[in-house]
Amino acid sequence: MRREGMTVREAAEMWVREFNAIPQSMIDKLMKLDFEDWHEVTTPSYGCRVYVPSSILPDSYNGEEDEGEVISYDEESELYCIELDDGFKVSLEEGDFEVVRDDSLPMWGTMWSFGDSADALMDGKIDAAFVVAGAPTTAITSLAASRDVYLVQLDDEHIDKLIASSPYYSKNVISKDAYNTPEDVTTVAVGAVVIARNDVSDADVYNFLYGVFENIDTLGHDKKAELDLDFAASITAVPYHPGAAKYFTEKGLTVPTK
Repeated sequence: MRREGMTVREAAEMWVREFNAIPQSMIDKLMKLDFEDWHEVTTPSYGCRVYVPSSILPDSYNGEEDEGEVISYDEESELYCIELDDGFKVSLEEGDFEVVRDDSLPMWGTMWSFGDSADALMDGKIDAAFVVAGAPTTAITSLAASRDVYLVQLDDEHIDKLIASSPYYSKNVISKDAYNTPEDVTTVAVGAVVIARNDVSDADVYNFLYGVFENIDTLGHDKKAELDLDFAASITAVPYHPGAAKYFTEKGLTVPTK
């Protein structure tokens, strides 16, 4: 990803292009398929709701449940530990169960860069777009400078229902100043998580956290006001790197580690 002479902006844009590498042709093809023909290509993860056929369950199981959640994954054996809704636990291969999805569109079919979405809105090729980015994001700011931008407001009833089924969402308010809208807009947001490999040094991870949280006032994005140590230390789905744990410990916060 690194290239001699590349600016920070160029590096960031290259990363976005790589991350959003789903071509429009694939999205067009997907939309022509029957919904029953869609399938998810991402692997199951912690907390996923799953369906387990009764024929797969061991004879020792006397219950009647056929749904549960993924509670762990063993890389060596490639087995998922599934806890059924009645508490019974069983280890299964990925092909032995199905992930229960209530999304209308698989995530991999929606990956499209913010700039492409803004350009398509500008050119009248699409009527709306989902943008998962910290407001204000440049692509939408540029669009709002030449077009009337309408942000869809969500009510508490639907927000609460979404959070109940997908607790990684949270209620969020986009200020009217972000995109020059007539009023503040209530919507939902997801938290951004930085993930590091185990072989990244403790010092590098510690210095990353120190550099962010000890210099919040110098950061250039409005989202810096939302950076919060307590929230940063609240993740429980995955363990924290030892370098991160050291920083949080110095701040009086305890986080789970391996």
